[in-house]
Amino acid sequence: MADFGTSVSAIAGIAAGAGIIILFGIFFVPTMNPDPEKTWISYEPTQCSTPPWIDNWNQLHPEQNFRMLPQDEQYQVIKEYYQEIRIPVHDVKYRISSSPNCAACGCSAGYIVDFQVNETDVNKLRENILKATVQIR
Repeated sequence: MADFGTSVSAIAGIAAGAGIIILFGIFFVPTMNPDPEKTWISYEPTQCSTPPWIDNWNQLHPEQNFRMLPQDEQYQVIKEYYQEIRIPVHDVKYRISSSPNCAACGCSAGYIVDFQVNETDVNKLRENILKATVQIR
């Protein structure tokens, strides 16, 4: 006759080991979620507005003119500004606006800023720009 006591304890031990491995996987191994999709959104400043990152820069560095910084440094300032308010900006680019150019407040400042952000952050970025854009003092 076979000894079932040994077989049952061996199976119980294997099951317990498998259970521990499964629990370890659930609690200690990070999930493999894909990166959120990235998208580009654009902002076209007007003549009488100051983008929020420039307003912030002017308050922190009154002795320096943001627009005099090299373009790469401007991009870095923009990324750092948004990093501080928890909106990761992956890339920034400027391009020339095709909007009519005039000196009136509602007219384009002549350029467009393109931001590459996670799709989940698009509304936060738009809200920040709309709320923080201030009139030139």
